[in-house]
Amino acid sequence: MAIRPLAMLVFALAVVESQTGRYVPPADPRAYDFPFTDHIPTTKELIENAGFRYDLHKVVTEDGHILSLHRLGRPGERRGIPVLFVNGFCFQSEGWMGLGRNTSIAFILSDLGYDVWLGDQRGTGRSIGHVKYSLDDYRTYQYSFHEMGIYDLPAFIDHILEATGHERLLYVGLSLGSGVFAVMEAERPAYRDKVIAAVFLGPAIHLTKWIKTSFFYYNILRVVDAMIEAQIQRKLWVLFANRPLISTAVHSCSFVPLNIYLSSCLTIVGLTLGPYTGNMNATSAGVQLASVITSTSVYVAKHLFQVLKKGEFTKYDYGSEEKNMMAYGTPTAPNYDLSQVTTPLLVMYGSVDNMASFNAVERSIADMVSSSVDSQLLPDFNHVDYLFGRQAPKRVYVPVVDFFDRMTGQGDFESNLIIPSKSKFKKVGKKGRSSA
Repeated sequence: MAIRPLAMLVFALAVVESQTGRYVPPADPRAYDFPFTDHIPTTKELIENAGFRYDLHKVVTEDGHILSLHRLGRPGERRGIPVLFVNGFCFQSEGWMGLGRNTSIAFILSDLGYDVWLGDQRGTGRSIGHVKYSLDDYRTYQYSFHEMGIYDLPAFIDHILEATGHERLLYVGLSLGSGVFAVMEAERPAYRDKVIAAVFLGPAIHLTKWIKTSFFYYNILRVVDAMIEAQIQRKLWVLFANRPLISTAVHSCSFVPLNIYLSSCLTIVGLTLGPYTGNMNATSAGVQLASVITSTSVYVAKHLFQVLKKGEFTKYDYGSEEKNMMAYGTPTAPNYDLSQVTTPLLVMYGSVDNMASFNAVERSIADMVSSSVDSQLLPDFNHVDYLFGRQAPKRVYVPVVDFFDRMTGQGDFESNLIIPSKSKFKKVGKKGRSSA
């Protein structure tokens, strides 16, 4: 892909300027390695071990799902503008703290005065309850990622705004966490006015049509698709239901003293998330990935594979013209209208990301015609380097801090707890891409 010289110059100047900004990444390379441990840490442990107070909030959606929402804070501390983080497919909130105390984005923003909230969407290990149905009831799992967008995100946002007294908040979405935000803005227009700005990291919106992927990757997808369908036929509604066993297997990648086993682990990561380029610490990758892997409804996976098959960001296909007519008034599932996304965005995406390829991300950006978008292509970043890559603090988190400060005016005030009026929230320019 050709990189415009002017774009490179603009971004280089921005990076130089940001080094004197509110967040400067540590110079010590050891600061970027996740603590090596034989224990898989929880969100609560990571927050408290970093010196923050941990607050757990339970949120009930309009359709009765009970979700977990985690808040960072310090005793007696005033809090600034709230930031909601939402995870990707089969990921949970530990990932936002996966680089340690001074180099993880959740801790960075909290240190800078932002009020950080971590949301676990429905189906994840801490958000599987329902007010009406038991965990053995199939109706507890009858949803796709569509419901995450129209119910979970609005519930998170309303709860945070009510708890804080703010009128609007900031948003960070990883992978499908970006996709469900696009669903919310397309389907729940009232929530556009409740978000100041959003950051998309490796956004899973448009995905590369699977027949256009490599022969090897295409056949892997076909096998996984067949497994999903078989699981539905067997009425096994939870994907990765045995999460402890899976986490233990992944965790052992960091501890089994066999180079061939570690190599196999990195190969699996490469086939699914993008090739290992040395950005992650290979010896701690197992601990990091084991901490974030979680469950979801098998129908969320089926919906994602429908997007992969069609190469379109489409609503859930019920499998028959009759059922689609009942749901949508059309014989086929319609696409989400990305022109309805109006929130100012910073989109960051990797050149070797297998899940959210740069071509698919750039197509999504082009379709979000009503939003002002800053975008940055990150060479040699795969799908988890946004969380665990040792280059993430410099190449991802510095621009995120600068973007949020610019959009809220926090960096312009002596106290970053001052909340600007709506009229002072700044708009970014027209769409532009640079390469970090």
